[in-house]
Amino acid sequence: TRWQGWQMEQATLGAAQQVLLHAADTRRAWLRAVAAQQSLAAAERMYEAAAAGGELARRMARVGKFSKLEQAQPLRVQHEAAAQLARARLNAALEREQLARLMGLWGPQADFALPTALPPLPQADALRRGDDAEATALRERLDLRALRRDLDSTAERNGFARVGAVFGDIGASYSRNTATDRATRHDDVARGWELDIPLPLLDWGNAASGAARASLQRSAAQLRDTALRARSEARTGWLRYRTAWDLAHQQQTEVLPLAQFMQDEAVYRYNGMFISTWQLLDQARATAQAVATATDAQRDFWLAEVDLQLALTGTSPGASAAPANPAAAASAATPNEGH
Repeated sequence: TRWQGWQMEQATLGAAQQVLLHAADTRRAWLRAVAAQQSLAAAERMYEAAAAGGELARRMARVGKFSKLEQAQPLRVQHEAAAQLARARLNAALEREQLARLMGLWGPQADFALPTALPPLPQADALRRGDDAEATALRERLDLRALRRDLDSTAERNGFARVGAVFGDIGASYSRNTATDRATRHDDVARGWELDIPLPLLDWGNAASGAARASLQRSAAQLRDTALRARSEARTGWLRYRTAWDLAHQQQTEVLPLAQFMQDEAVYRYNGMFISTWQLLDQARATAQAVATATDAQRDFWLAEVDLQLALTGTSPGASAAPANPAAAASAATPNEGH
């Protein structure tokens, strides 16, 4: 009964890992879909500026103010912006489909609304601390808890194998035999337990005991390897998380305000006839590109936050959603010596 309880706990922990992995994949898909939608809006603004420049170049060429070579440069910029816009539309559609697939939506259900912007960055004092990341991972990760339970059950099986090492494996089964008398057509039914006890003629249980010890060593090695990987993933996850926040915070507080200031100054100078239309359009494209870069940095931070949360409390961020519990699968594949 105790072993069955441990196996049930292992199965529960394995299922919880799969739930967390699927939730993390869905969260990543949501972040990418929202970021792709924001990047699409920035690409549309860049194309509008490039298209305005291309149209102006055509008109200037028609009235003889531009040569063919002077007209080619704005047209090249317009074609590049159009290609970038097409890629942004494709990426937004693909990310939305990926999100719908992970949420199990189809048909009219897939016509869901996404927010127009990613969540704002947290304040510096609200960030996760990195000094206790390793301890948190060793204490709360589900894969480590499942492997600890597997080691406990393996150690219990090893102890039972040592007790029964004199006779090796003892098998028990319940049988029901029916015998029919041809003359009287009377059925005799015999029921009862049967014991299969091998005699210790050549093997005194050494093979069963050795296999149990090997299974115990394997479980201990798996736990040790996973613990080392969990500590490393906690450290690297926090480093990515903190670096991603620094980069995104720089984009939000320094790069974007500077780009907006340059855009405003370009408009003022254009109105005062100090710069040309081409310079104004170039600055508009540069501002839209700065917005797209800041969006990517903000998305990368939230993706790093998802990976850190998974590394601290769930399982490896790079784990596959296919195997529920590798340790339990290995134990099930190996016969339980000593039962």
